[in-house]
This record gives sequence, structure tokens and C-alpha cells, in this order.
Amino acid sequence: MTHVSKNSVDTIVACGGALWFSGGRMATFDAGCELAHRSQVETVGDAGLIKIEDLVGGQGRSGFFGAYGEPFTGSSYYILGDVDGKDTEQQVEPCDHVVKLVEKFSSIVLSGELEAKWPERSMACHRVMSALFESAESDGAVVAL
Repeated sequence: MTHVSKNSVDTIVACGGALWFSGGRMATFDAGCELAHRSQVETVGDAGLIKIEDLVGGQGRSGFFGAYGEPFTGSSYYILGDVDGKDTEQQVEPCDHVVKLVEKFSSIVLSGELEAKWPERSMACHRVMSALFESAESDGAVVAL
């Protein structure tokens, strides 16, 4: 189930929705450019959570957001939360996530040895994105995969 907001030339400028998976798992998302700037992601499960508070750009909540006009620096930390609610900040080397994916793809191509998880992951992402778009174009109707 999804909802979208479009501008005057029929371009999606905001979207959100809920996804249900086997085993009682679910996810919600929202993205867009109609609300205050955010660039974070949080994944929560029954054993804890992972939160990236600065997914885009590396500037944090400083008020300066140049991620689309400058080289991407990436996050320098993430939060690992346990089941009891204790958060620990984990320091990491900042990186551009897209560059890392391209580097990994290039190394697979150059090695000539396909890793089965990558095409499976790509197809799974495509199926979900297609279902989200179908739902959005059908007034939020549930689409089963």
C-alpha cells in the first residue's frame, strides 16, 4: 500500500507506504521533498536496531546541505541499539555508498565469477519497486507478490 504526491507535471515529489512480508514482518517508508530536510534511515527488528542519522552528505543536522552540489562524503557513524534500548555509536570510515556498490560490481565483472546474491537482490528490488509503483498508480491498492 502506498501514497504519492505529484507536482503539476505528474512527477512524484513525495511517497510513502507499508510493506508486509512473510513471518509477520513489515516495513514502512516515506521519502520526498515536501517536508523538512531529513536524510536518515532506521531499521528495527526484534533483536535491536541500526540507525544512520546522516545517510546523505555527511553534514549532519548542521543546516548546511550540499550533498547534491559537492562530492558525497558519507556517514562517519551509525547507531546500534540493543533490544533493551541501549544505543552505542559505531564509528566507521565515511564512504560514498554508490561508489562502493560500483567497486563491488566492477570486481565481480573483472573476476568473471558471478555471485548469485547480486542478481537475486537486483530482481527482488525490481519486483518491490514495480509493486510500489503499481500500488501508487492504483490509489494505494495492496499489491501481492
